[in-house]
Amino acid sequence: MLTTNPSATSLVNPVEVVKAETLTISEIAAFLKRQMAKVAYFDCIATIDDVKLGTEWDYIACKDCRTKLNRGPTTLLCPKCGNENATAVANYRVELSVYDNEEQCTFIILGDAGKELTGRKATELIDAYVQENGGDAAELEVPLPQCFIDTIGQTKKFRIKVKIRFK
Repeated sequence: MLTTNPSATSLVNPVEVVKAETLTISEIAAFLKRQMAKVAYFDCIATIDDVKLGTEWDYIACKDCRTKLNRGPTTLLCPKCGNENATAVANYRVELSVYDNEEQCTFIILGDAGKELTGRKATELIDAYVQENGGDAAELEVPLPQCFIDTIGQTKKFRIKVKIRFK
């Protein structure tokens, strides 16, 4: 235990913390107020109360680093890799309102985590919508798929990643 051996605290890297046990939303919030980790992972069991509408549920990311791509005049640019002709892949970005027995909050589902929730890749859902409605996937605004609406009321175990950005 670190409190009984203060010299051991200098050996702990406070950059990344992983809490193996399942915590409530309140416990996660309290932990984050006490710790100065830049990245922390938690498990949390919560019920999906709502899916935020009115925002895009997907984004076009760099195939290599999963960072959101910027549109150049003729190509897609990756601000992280610096790739000026990046290969694009569709990723999830869905905001879920969730609650447990104590609290309510918003979880943002990013990247491949949406596949774990819906059973389908973002690309599959976009392709299915394009086939049903015609047009060009790059030009269409694809509405939130029904499979996300169907998650409302379901209780799931979430692996939460909290990234603290210091300015």
